[in-house]
Amino acid sequence: MFRQIFFISFFWVFLVCNAQENNSIVSYQKKIISKLTGKEVIDAGIYLHQRATYKERFITANYLAKELRNLGWFSELQNYRKSQSNYFLDLFFRPNRGNNVVGKLLATVTTKEYIILGAHYDSERNSPGAVDNASGVALCLALAKELKQLEHRNYNVLIVFFDQEEDDEVGSTTYVESIQKKILDVNSVHIFDLIGYDSDGDFALTLQSPTPFLEEIYRSEAEVRKIPIQIINGAGSDNKPFMEAGYPTVHPFEELDDRTPYYHSSKDTYETINFGFLANTTQYIKSIITKILENDEDV
Repeated sequence: MFRQIFFISFFWVFLVCNAQENNSIVSYQKKIISKLTGKEVIDAGIYLHQRATYKERFITANYLAKELRNLGWFSELQNYRKSQSNYFLDLFFRPNRGNNVVGKLLATVTTKEYIILGAHYDSERNSPGAVDNASGVALCLALAKELKQLEHRNYNVLIVFFDQEEDDEVGSTTYVESIQKKILDVNSVHIFDLIGYDSDGDFALTLQSPTPFLEEIYRSEAEVRKIPIQIINGAGSDNKPFMEAGYPTVHPFEELDDRTPYYHSSKDTYETINFGFLANTTQYIKSIITKILENDEDV
């Protein structure tokens, strides 16, 4: 009888604590997405209804770098200018230019290995870009809050907000080239894009081209949390340049058959975000990254 009472009490405490944490995540992610989509000011008197022009993207990059610093991370902008895809385009169009936002959180042990978490922050023209991809940015920032609190981190962590994903992954391609030059020792790369729409309420996710050891970790945690998972091949976002460079990569996004119908449109607004789904996915990813970070053995 005592064991039953203890178990029931423990179960309810777990549910209450989990609900409180979810509410905290939802509140924070609502703030982030409202600023990124023009529902609230992102800077003094500035409302962004898209993140497409260089000026809009620069304002966004500075906001994100500041937010990471407020969360206790080191952050900087990786400024780049990059030629068009061929010489003739360079004759008629300006070179690509932009800013990746790079946040760093050091391990609590001595190591040269890194885990990379990434999401693009730009949007298509004339789109507030709520699901695509303020949702991925909000997920990463919520993770930044949580990971800073961990007592043990056996890997360094980088959070990278990529510019110009909508222009054939210019920002992430530039970033991958830079870490290849540095010969950065990367444990795994986790790219988040389209994590805000869930019309059927089943919390299901798609995993694109996960490296086998990452697929195992993601599947295992999904089973515990009763999250339906579908695996597909290919590369549809900033996972592409990382995959092509040979890094261990996974790209979680919305259920393939339940994706936002407002993709790349003016209707991709704050109001279309399912914040319960986003918070639940954030908790799921947090658990996975925490297990990797706290694992004393090489994962």
